[in-house]
Amino acid sequence: MKPETTGLALIAEVERTIAAELVPQLAGEARYKALMAASALRMALRELGEAPPRGGDAADAADAARAALCAALRAGSADADAGLHAELVADAIGRVRISNPAALAGEG
Repeated sequence: MKPETTGLALIAEVERTIAAELVPQLAGEARYKALMAASALRMALRELGEAPPRGGDAADAADAARAALCAALRAGSADADAGLHAELVADAIGRVRISNPAALAGEG
């Protein structure tokens, strides 16, 4: 029996095929577009690998909490909250780890 292939495995194989087999055969604008596609697939793999599935009441609660936090930040009522600052920095680093991990090469 053939093992079941996951969506992440399929995305990884498409990224590998583009980067290893197609990009070397391309030049100019086509090469640039293929590199962009491979990069986008790597970002999606990193994001999907870390993100839990969203939906239902938990997603609604998270969206409401995010809206309340944004309102507090805009009003300036959270400016002195060192714990919140640390959480926001950690969140930003996590997002950069997905979108551009090379930018964190110097982070410890």
